[in-house]
Amino acid sequence: MSQTVQLNRNSYLQDFDLILKKGKSEVVNVFGQIFYCVESSQKFRMQWDSNGLITMEVGRGFALRGDDYFEQLTFINETSETDITLTFSAGRAEVFDTRLNTLVDRQIAVGTIDSPTRVVRSAGNLAVNGILAIPGTNAGNRRKLVLIFNKSADDDLEVLDSNGAAAGTVWPRSTLPIETGDDLKIQNSGANIITYRVLELYYTLA
Repeated sequence: MSQTVQLNRNSYLQDFDLILKKGKSEVVNVFGQIFYCVESSQKFRMQWDSNGLITMEVGRGFALRGDDYFEQLTFINETSETDITLTFSAGRAEVFDTRLNTLVDRQIAVGTIDSPTRVVRSAGNLAVNGILAIPGTNAGNRRKLVLIFNKSADDDLEVLDSNGAAAGTVWPRSTLPIETGDDLKIQNSGANIITYRVLELYYTLA
């Protein structure tokens, strides 16, 4: 089936909408050098004039150079399962697509917005060689950050991973921030009772 398109040879660009019936082909008579698939519900096959078939999909296109022009575009739906809807541009003007860069820029901008968090505080005294577990989740929320305060004037407070291996040290009268959702433990490795404080930030998204 042929669709006659009234496109002036001096026209630069025109958009077309097409429905390719399953297992069928469509011929569009159009003059130009540039073809660009703007939208398509799935891949399709096409050719210009009597050239070989190529596979096309949204975002793909071609440009003829110099004195080469096409006068006929043939679109083929090789599937027997569904129709294919597509929109394409054809003519003599170059087509630029900056949508990908725009989407990336928007994603970066959105990605700088922090997720909401909930604060959980705890404090107490830890006996000599005592160990306190600090789970990485609370009320179904995953932890973003934990701050461990060592209130002792003389003794170190050791940070352990969930297996009990040494992971860090909180020096006397100092604070250690750790950005992790893993389970942790703190241990009093000094000679005196240590007063500790723990402040945790949990994502409020489940």
